[in-house]
Amino acid sequence: MEILQLVTVLILPLIYYNLIKYLNTFKLYNYYLIYIYIMIDQKQKSEDLKFGKINEEHIFKLLNKKNNNKIKKYTYKYNIFDFYETDKNNIIIKEYELKSRTIRHNQYDSLVFGLNKFEYSIKQLKNNIEQIYLFFCTDGLYYWKLEDETKQKNEFYFGMISNRKRNDRSHEAVFIYTKYLKKYL
Repeated sequence: MEILQLVTVLILPLIYYNLIKYLNTFKLYNYYLIYIYIMIDQKQKSEDLKFGKINEEHIFKLLNKKNNNKIKKYTYKYNIFDFYETDKNNIIIKEYELKSRTIRHNQYDSLVFGLNKFEYSIKQLKNNIEQIYLFFCTDGLYYWKLEDETKQKNEFYFGMISNRKRNDRSHEAVFIYTKYLKKYL
């Protein structure tokens, strides 16, 4: 056994046990666990954001190559959608939301995004702005276009989701059946 494995298997558990025992004498055990969860959550969230940003740059270039540089990126960090396209009068006519995934597009029956994005899309459709959801998966770039929630009601369903890796709270989401995704690139 290598030294690192010995440290990991034998010594670290003893250190953690004694630390928890020590903290428990001061009734700090729960605070310690909360701190560990926060550290894990922040690390995973940071990794997820980095992954998303890298893919956002990559897809932005691909979209512009395919659409003659008509696609623009929203600059506000907390914007609901990522990209948009304007007409000759500089009026927004299309919006794109990119979701990056570390799975094949059809690995599961559905892919998911937050309900807030769907509700935003419903409002934007009333303003005649096309709503396109892009899913960048390990097997390519796929899309789903929301045109009419009533006519497309069999293409999606509502539910709850939470990211267990990040210890997120459950939140409302929209699940798009993967059989309705189309290959974009």
